[in-house]
Amino acid sequence: MPLPDTLQYSYRGEDSAKGGKPGRTPDQLITAGGFRPWKIDSVAAAQSALKTLAENGTLEEQVQAWCMSKDRDNGYFISTGISRDAAYDNYEFLYRIDVSSMTARTWANAGPPGARKVDKLQLYIDGPSYDQSNHIALIWKSMGRTEELLIMTPVLLSETSLLNKGSGSFGPLVGR
Repeated sequence: MPLPDTLQYSYRGEDSAKGGKPGRTPDQLITAGGFRPWKIDSVAAAQSALKTLAENGTLEEQVQAWCMSKDRDNGYFISTGISRDAAYDNYEFLYRIDVSSMTARTWANAGPPGARKVDKLQLYIDGPSYDQSNHIALIWKSMGRTEELLIMTPVLLSETSLLNKGSGSFGPLVGR
């Protein structure tokens, strides 16, 4: 099935800390200022990481390693589902992230000029090129896996809403 050219939302499920496993509550997410990858704290850092990993031919390896293990060593990404069902697996909290500004772009037209080994990666950005974008994400096109939108740029609180389980609808994360 072909990947969409545009997406409206992506979704991320999380639990609070329990059973010795780390976690995060909505209040902790607000304190942190939103979602961000382990290794990236700014748009410039995401642009630089994308350029370096794509030009040295290791971006797909990093994506694959992240999707398989979610290890901080490969922490250039925030994993999100491209559908609510893909992200919601009985998590305590379900977040909806507005990704409507991003569009699928070709590596030849919008990626780093020397990008190598990116054939299985779909690039999503909100500008004419990766280095002029404030939002960068990828989808790894792999057989038999649920497609994840792997966001490389920090996600602001204003772009994030929280599912109210009582009403079944999403509302603002801040001021709830």
